[in-house]
Amino acid sequence: RATAAHAAPARVALLAAHRGRRAASARVSSTSANVTADVESLAAWVTDQGGDVSATRVGVGDRGRGLFASRDVEAGEVVLRVPIECALNDGRAEPPYPGAPWSVVLAAELLRERAKGDDARLSRYVRSLPSETIGFANSSFASREGAADLLADDAAFDELERYDFLLRGSAAAVQKHHAFEDWRWAMSLAHSRTFRVEEPAPSGDAKKTLGATRRLMVPYVDLLNHDSRETEVQCEWSCVWDLGGGGGDFVVKATRDVRQGEELVTSYGERDDRHFFLFFGFLPEPNPHNGVALFRGLEEAAAWYEALCGDGEETRDAWASARREAVATVRAETEKPGADRPDEGEGEGEAGWTSTDAEAEEAAALRAGADAAVDERLLRLFEILSGDPDVAVAAVRVRAQRLLEDMRAAEARVAAGSFAAGSDAEAETFALDSAAGYRRRRRVLLEEIA
Repeated sequence: RATAAHAAPARVALLAAHRGRRAASARVSSTSANVTADVESLAAWVTDQGGDVSATRVGVGDRGRGLFASRDVEAGEVVLRVPIECALNDGRAEPPYPGAPWSVVLAAELLRERAKGDDARLSRYVRSLPSETIGFANSSFASREGAADLLADDAAFDELERYDFLLRGSAAAVQKHHAFEDWRWAMSLAHSRTFRVEEPAPSGDAKKTLGATRRLMVPYVDLLNHDSRETEVQCEWSCVWDLGGGGGDFVVKATRDVRQGEELVTSYGERDDRHFFLFFGFLPEPNPHNGVALFRGLEEAAAWYEALCGDGEETRDAWASARREAVATVRAETEKPGADRPDEGEGEGEAGWTSTDAEAEEAAALRAGADAAVDERLLRLFEILSGDPDVAVAAVRVRAQRLLEDMRAAEARVAAGSFAAGSDAEAETFALDSAAGYRRRRRVLLEEIA
């Protein structure tokens, strides 16, 4: 839900025009608003465990089910405090098999708790969770032929394939204990309701100077909804650790005054639409951090530019040298020493893919955002290769036009294909509609450049 932040690459506007955006945040999900759960019982249980949720109440608003201020709250005041011991913690749970990644560990623990019924320690938390499977990545379309056309986005399809590899591989490993549909549900919750935290090393442990990254599913706190606009967010969370015993509290504080009845909103991270669409089941509206990947990285962009110029075989060696020098120059000008760098086009579907790999891939991607803002690394690369900043801008426009042509071809195949709803018609219709919304917003960004 929230990951370690890294600085976003600077973007340069190709167009000066600013278009108005709708201010309201609209959830594109059918998941949370209609879930019936005994959340009052969950709040009472958290309180019994030593937590405090008295400044909040559960309600339904524009974003679906969420948390609202039950009284006026001042900036800096704690609005939620939940003991970490109440959370599902991948560092405390039993892995279902050796080397299982964090989401598999949490999914297995969640299903163990659900199987215990009312006798489970977290039974009231489990009852509060949505019964639906969350996110396009967990829909029946994710592994169907034609999924690439539904996304019309190579980067999103790469991520989808990696996740499907993990989902189906882990499902096969636990199939003696869990049916696939149950496993997919649990994995969808692990990927949509988890907080990433850094647990410090216990005090007095001379062998460990660094802590460990943990993922927590925190009861009641995960009812907080998201907004991508900094001006709308008025809650931030942190962990207050008990260094001696490994416990502590998960704490949510108000960053500004909040009036009684106002929805309490946090940020799940400054992400583009792709992650929200695949794993959270909604598209933030508006999303000032949205963007489209024009290239996976500098090498791919330089190779594309060479192909665009259409020179013959006799210049191949000269181009190879020019590409290497241009890429090295841009990296020297823009990268911090020691920055992680993924191998472009490698690693898709591999079990060893980690969150660090994903963050490095995201940082390497050359993106365009709202108002035709383009990653300055791409413009600089094309300027070095062409010797002319105007030619660099023109090349970016050509790239956007080519991507739009690919998208139109994919949408034509979607329109001509058969994506009939199966046994769960409502969920599958929602998945198709959300995919169309994802493509539409991506198309708008490309059209602003082209």
